[in-house]
Amino acid sequence: MKEASKRGNRSSTPSAIRPLLLGLLILAVVAAILVPLYIVRNTMISQLAGPPTNVGTHAQSAAVRPGLLAKFVCQITSTAANNRMNGLILKENSDGSYSSTGSSVSIQWDPNRSLTMGSRQDVHQEAILQVSGSVDNEGIVHADQIVILTGVVTVR
Repeated sequence: MKEASKRGNRSSTPSAIRPLLLGLLILAVVAAILVPLYIVRNTMISQLAGPPTNVGTHAQSAAVRPGLLAKFVCQITSTAANNRMNGLILKENSDGSYSSTGSSVSIQWDPNRSLTMGSRQDVHQEAILQVSGSVDNEGIVHADQIVILTGVVTVR
């Protein structure tokens, strides 16, 4: 009889552990999915928030040619009610700061689509923006993407 009761205890022990093992398995699967997603998300955000590399220098030479795509850093000089703003194109200095090229640019933007980082309230006079978009025949850049760089970069 002692052997029968020992067998009974052994068979009940594994059934008590099964829900715990199942819970650990589910937790491991969820972690295996979420951890890589978290890492990719943070990597993408840090790349967007980082200082642009040679964007200003490239923009100085080819930013506002009609029919081309433009990508540049600028400082806003004025904003209008019709979602148009004017600015000065900036170039990156060797120390990572930016300075004006003296070239002006006019930008048409859609506040509901164009902003990648930042909000509509961040677009104001003296704001620093990284702008990407196509240039029409009048030399106006139609922004597809705007990243607010105010507070991230230094203008000298």
